[in-house]
Amino acid sequence: MDVTSMRLRSTRSIGVLASATLAIACVAGTAQAACTADGNVLGVARTITIDTTGGKLYGGLQYGSSDLLGDKEVVLTFDDGPLRRYTRKVVEALEAHCTKGTFFMVGRMAVSDPAMVREVEAAGHTIATHTWSHGNLGRRSARKAGGEIELGISAVQEAATKPVTPFFRFPYLSDPNSMLAYAKERNLGVFSIDIDSYDYRTRQAEKVYSTIMRQLRERRKGIMLFHDIQRSTAFAMKRILDTLHREGYKVVHIVAKSPVETLAAYNETAKALHAKRRTRVAAAPIGG
Repeated sequence: MDVTSMRLRSTRSIGVLASATLAIACVAGTAQAACTADGNVLGVARTITIDTTGGKLYGGLQYGSSDLLGDKEVVLTFDDGPLRRYTRKVVEALEAHCTKGTFFMVGRMAVSDPAMVREVEAAGHTIATHTWSHGNLGRRSARKAGGEIELGISAVQEAATKPVTPFFRFPYLSDPNSMLAYAKERNLGVFSIDIDSYDYRTRQAEKVYSTIMRQLRERRKGIMLFHDIQRSTAFAMKRILDTLHREGYKVVHIVAKSPVETLAAYNETAKALHAKRRTRVAAAPIGG
């Protein structure tokens, strides 16, 4: 795939984008004002602006990079969504603590519920990507794996109202060398993890809580992995955030220096997929 010849940043109607951005800014501003007055919440200790030029790697599990964070600092990350019934509960828990996370969204999930993508975005969280269909890229050809990455980016971007970040996580943390090289060429920041909730192994919130807190107390900092499609995480999040605050941990919010650049061919495919969904929804309205 000739990335250079295909590269074209997605464009949108300036008027529509400006209106949407203004609405989101008003909501975020109101929420931030309420948060500022409350010292009994986690909040955000600091925000790190990351330059992903050259495809930098983050996360101690695979890449040994732990210098991003100081002692008792954490980054909250959520994979595989959005899935409304659980993603919304996670967002509500974060909002109650006036804190922020990074959501690594799957493209087909964004097409299924673009409004939920925008809800996460409007709450001030970082939007990142996690391929189109959550396929294991280590088991795919370089061409198909590259397509998974690109369609995931374009599908999430089509749902959002603001430019999506160039932050990417491999499904199953399966990162073949060919795709690490591809990410480098595309200036994607690749995020592994330091601490795993293993929430997909259980439906019990208590189990997720004990698993994540045991690791965090041992390691004292790190990029934490949850899945906002999991019931166990949705129902554990409030207690986890309460405990982080009580035990003196600090949340670091990661944002990108520059947005991701989408590729024109995948933008067209993403637009068609979103349009198909809108047509299907219009043909079978709720209560119709």
